[in-house]
Amino acid sequence: MPPLSNRAIEALVKKYTKAFKSNKSMSPHKLRHTYGTNIMEQSGDIQLMMTQLGHSSTTTSTL
Repeated sequence: MPPLSNRAIEALVKKYTKAFKSNKSMSPHKLRHTYGTNIMEQSGDIQLMMTQLGHSSTTTSTL
């Protein structure tokens, strides 16, 4: 199966956001940011967050 395009991912996020939160908009970027925030809140491990999000610098990972 080929990788999903950016547009396909955006469409999926929109579809499932609509199904579960009718009045709230969501984007792949918001989901990624929320995921990173949750990692930091739960573990406090910036190296783990950097690895999970593919960051190479703590400057990129600063919330």
